[in-house]
Amino acid sequence: MNFSNNFSQTHNFSLQELLSAIKNGSVSVQNFIDESSDFQFELNEGIVDVVEFLESSWHVAFLIGVAYVGGIFYLQSFMRNRKPIELKKTLFVWNILIGIFSLIGFARTAPQLLSIIRRPGGYYESICLP
Repeated sequence: MNFSNNFSQTHNFSLQELLSAIKNGSVSVQNFIDESSDFQFELNEGIVDVVEFLESSWHVAFLIGVAYVGGIFYLQSFMRNRKPIELKKTLFVWNILIGIFSLIGFARTAPQLLSIIRRPGGYYESICLP
């Protein structure tokens, strides 16, 4: 299997093949990231461990989701006969923080996405490839 620096030329491989190549050191996640991605956490150090953990503990996310939905129904019945809580200021602050977080995310991902779209076959690569 040949992993080159130009991802659009070599994209016929499975996730397991990619993780195996990262684990044995024949490829780096950095091969698929634009050079402007200079944060240490974006490199492949520990990525295999993270993916293996997520694959082996998918049920935890499912249980958290079930507890969340159950909590919504419980709190609705709990608050049914109570006075509504005034949350305007809290929600205003929350929305400001979410907006700031979204701007930071956009500022971080837009250059990477644009660098993929600008190269030959990049539009297809950015939308159609997993």
